[in-house]
Amino acid sequence: MLALNLNGRHLLHMRIHNDAQQMRDELDQQNAVRVSVALFGQPGAGKSSLINKIVGEKVAAVGVETDKTVDEAEYEHNGLTLVDLPGYGTQRFPKETYRSTFNLEKFDLLLCVTSGKFHQADTELFQELDRMGKVCIFVVNKHDELWEDDVTIEELESRKRDDIVKQVGKPVEVTFTSCRKGYGLDVLNETILKNLDAAKRERWLRGAKAYSLEFLQLKRDVADKHVSVAA
Repeated sequence: MLALNLNGRHLLHMRIHNDAQQMRDELDQQNAVRVSVALFGQPGAGKSSLINKIVGEKVAAVGVETDKTVDEAEYEHNGLTLVDLPGYGTQRFPKETYRSTFNLEKFDLLLCVTSGKFHQADTELFQELDRMGKVCIFVVNKHDELWEDDVTIEELESRKRDDIVKQVGKPVEVTFTSCRKGYGLDVLNETILKNLDAAKRERWLRGAKAYSLEFLQLKRDVADKHVSVAA
């Protein structure tokens, strides 16, 4: 009888140990997941401001005088890697080597950030990314500056969206944001989420700042799940 009790306790301890190890492995897997997003676009489009809004902290330098990005600028925040790419097809970064120089394959998705006139260089980089099969979301930033006499904001948005689609030559996802007003950041979060796989969605929810009650609830659900595994 004593031997049976000892054997039962040993099996119980082994089961507890195995369950604990399984949970530790699951936690390690969750923590190892990273989301890598690159932003590209013309000087002054507000890429640095957008990065700061995405993470909810001022991690990228922002200035009004000139473009701050003369080289690749990478920012790490709570499992998110946000990379501000320099200009495409310049003397310093020619088109022929841009893909390999910045290893464009490594990014989970890319944001083409624009404000004002859409540029040919952005079209060409998008087309290169499209040939690679990469997901690219177009972000029209500085939405608060969209204005024209006797024209509704809905019409201005429609014209901007149509212009981008015409330039790149195919239907694409276009979101509108204003870092100054906080406009559209919730929609951008949702658009990014739906273009990530399940594990990376959870990491984005944990790492990105919430701008809607729905996103906040999803963020809480993921946090609760993470805590339950850690406990």
